[in-house]
Amino acid sequence: MPKTMNSSVETESALSMNAPFWLITIELDGLTLRLTSNDTDVTFPISGGDLYTAWGFRFGDIGGKLGLEVDRVTVEFDNVSLDFSQWAAEYDFQGRKLSIARVFSGQMDTADKATVIFAGEMGAPQINEDTCSVEVKSPLIWLNQPLNKRRYSPDCPWRFDGDECRPGAAASIADETNGTADAGSDAATLIDSARTEADSYWVPGTLEMTGGTSANIGIKRQVAISESGEVQVVKAFPAAVQAGDTYTIHRRCYKTAHDCWTRFDNLENFGGFEMIPRRR
Repeated sequence: MPKTMNSSVETESALSMNAPFWLITIELDGLTLRLTSNDTDVTFPISGGDLYTAWGFRFGDIGGKLGLEVDRVTVEFDNVSLDFSQWAAEYDFQGRKLSIARVFSGQMDTADKATVIFAGEMGAPQINEDTCSVEVKSPLIWLNQPLNKRRYSPDCPWRFDGDECRPGAAASIADETNGTADAGSDAATLIDSARTEADSYWVPGTLEMTGGTSANIGIKRQVAISESGEVQVVKAFPAAVQAGDTYTIHRRCYKTAHDCWTRFDNLENFGGFEMIPRRR
C-alpha cells in the first residue's frame, strides 16, 4: 500500500520558511561586508537588522572533526564587477574573520534564528577578473568555546603590531610614517628625499596619498620597490604625483616565521608554528 502524507504536513513543508539561504559576513578593518545567496537583498533581522547584499558565491562541504586538525573551507565570490579587486587593494583580508550562517526566509524576525555553520580567519585572497577565492581556517569552531589562537598552522594569527605581536609596552614595529612628495615624482613613482630607509624596507607595504592631487587622495597602492629617496608602486595612481602631495606609508607582514625573523627581528613573538612534525 503506497504511503501518503497528511495534507496539512504537505502544506507546512511548502511554506517559505523552509527555503534556506546563506549569509556571509566579512569583517575587515574599517569595513564589514555582508552578502547573501538570496536572489534579492535582505535585511536580517527584519526589524533594525543589517543589510545583506545579494551576491554570487559558492563554497565546498563543511565538516567538523574532534581532533587537532584545522578545518577549512574555500569560498569563491563573483568578481565580475571587480568590487573584490578594489576591496582587496584597500583592505587586508588575511587574518580577518569570515562567517557563514544559514537562515530560513520565514524565520527572520530575530538574530538567533540564524545558525552559524562556519567561522574562521581568511588567508590571502586569490583574485582574477571573474572570481575572488579565499580559504578560511577555523580551529575546532563547533566546540563553541574559546580556544588559543595558536594552532597547527605555519601562519601567524596575530594582528600585525598588536599586543601579541609585540607584547608589553615595546616600541611599535609597524613603522607607519607620513611624508611629502618631491619634484620628479610620477603616477607610479614617489620621490621623497626623507625616505632614507634601507632598500626594500617598505616592501610589500602600502602607500596611500592623503593630500594634494585630488584624483589620488584616499587611493592606496602596494609598494613594489623602495629605495633611498624613492618608492615605486605595483599599480600607478590615477594621476601623476606632484611635488607637495602628502602621503602615508606603512610596512606589511606576510605572517610567516621567515618574515617575522628576517624583516622584523621579532621571532620570539611569532604566533604560528615554525615546524610541523610529520606523522609516522
